[in-house]
This record gives sequence, structure tokens and C-alpha cells, in this order.
Amino acid sequence: MAKPLEDRQRAALNETARLADVEATIEDTRTALAAAIADAEEQMARAVDPRVPSDDARAARVAAAHAEHDRDRHRNALAALEAKRKALAESQANAAKAVKYNAVLAERDALAEALKTEGAAAISTLVDLNKRLAAQEPVLAAVNASLPEDRPRLDNAECIARGLTSNGLWPEGFSNVFRFANMQLPHFERRGMAWPDEDGVIARQAEAYQEQLQSQRAARLQREAREASRRWYTVQRTDDKHGTLTFHHANGIFGLGYQLWTCELYSDQVERAEAAGMIVTPTAAPAKAAPR
Repeated sequence: MAKPLEDRQRAALNETARLADVEATIEDTRTALAAAIADAEEQMARAVDPRVPSDDARAARVAAAHAEHDRDRHRNALAALEAKRKALAESQANAAKAVKYNAVLAERDALAEALKTEGAAAISTLVDLNKRLAAQEPVLAAVNASLPEDRPRLDNAECIARGLTSNGLWPEGFSNVFRFANMQLPHFERRGMAWPDEDGVIARQAEAYQEQLQSQRAARLQREAREASRRWYTVQRTDDKHGTLTFHHANGIFGLGYQLWTCELYSDQVERAEAAGMIVTPTAAPAKAAPR
């Protein structure tokens, strides 16, 4: 035997109610509400109908009040039940979202773990292969520049592995392909690029900069040492050639004849002059002319 509607309404508004039971109770409550509205209207019309005897009219008025009371209770019950249905539907929808969320979360975490292990290892492997390919290029070029007799040209290892043509094209249609050297790979646990070899480029740039600084320092020290060797000398030719010779001294160039000439020389200029057979003798700096 079915439970009375009011009992089912109270059960449907309980915390443990199921959505299906709430929806069924809503339909029954709508039916009961419509019946109560019709009954209240009918009884009220009878209560004011002058054709109805007074006792019957009073009874109809009491019946109308009961019907209106039932109407209001069903109306309030319907509002509460619809709110309950909405809450249960949202709860079920949220539960379904949570199930999907947790499944995707588990997949995401598994993929993240795979990236930590397999991804990091894959980057390391590809970077190592690219470094080996780059290091072998000049070796291959040197061998191919001077091949032994009856030996074919050596192609790039990537071309051999991928079945590319000698000039790195796809054999079907001879179209361009994306080469290993052109790939971009990030460092896994820090900023920057693992490939192209950003660290190697920076290290080589730093090394080249240090070499440049050392070269500049050596050149400066050489200039300072040469300048420190600057002294006054007398120079005289001993050869039998006619005319003047172009002679480089510390202050420029001079056309040196057979006269004894006093000038400033660097040590390397002294050595060249003596090697040319000239008589080079240290002397004091000439006195400056007194101002007039």
C-alpha cells in the first residue's frame, strides 16, 4: 500500500532522499495541489451560493478552508521539493565532475612522473646525439676532402639513420626535412635551452672573450716593453749603395744617406739596422734649443 503523500513529502525532504524519489513526489504533489486548488474554489463557490442551504453553505465554507490549507501546504511542499531536487541534481552533477576530475588528475600526475623520468632522459639522449653529430661534422668534412682511392664519400650519420639523401632531403619527392640540429629542447629542471647548446655557446663565448682579453693584454705589454726600449742612437750606413735608404725610426721614416744621423730607435729597429750592416751607437739625447 502506498504511503500517504505527506509522509512521502517528509521523506523526500530528508537528507538521505534520492533524486528519483524526490522527482516522483514532486509530480504527485503537483497533482494534489491542482486538486486542492479546484476543491477550494468549488467549496468557496458553494459556500456563497444563495441556492445552497445555510447549514450546507457553512459546511462548504469549512471544507473550503480545509482545501485552502491543503493547497497552501502542497504549494509550500512543492517549493521545498523543487529546491531539494535542484540541490540533489547539483550534488550529483558535482559528484560526476569530481569523478572525472580525479581521473584526469591521476592521468596528469602519471604523465608528469613520466616526463620527470622518461622526458628528462629523452632530452638528455637527444642532446647527446646532437652534440656527437655536431662534433663529427668537421671530421667527416676532413675525410671527404681527401678520400682514399675507390672509397665513397661519407654521409652524415643522421642521413644514414633516417634514409635521407646525401644532401639531407627526403628521398620521396626530394623535399626538405626537419633536421636534428634544428630542434629546440629545453633544460628540464632550469631555464634556458639544452639544445641548441646554449651553455656550450655561452662557455665558448666566455672562452673567446678571455682569449681576447689575454691577447689584448699581451699586445699592451709588448707595446709597453717596446716603448721602454726606446733610446737615442747615432746611425751610419756602411754599404756602398747609391742614394738614400728608407729608414724606420721611433718617430717615423727618414731617407738615410751616408751622413751620421741621430734619432730615437726601438730595440727591434736597432736589431734590424745592425743586421743591415749599419753602425748603431747609443748617444745622449740632443739638447733642446733655448727659446728666443
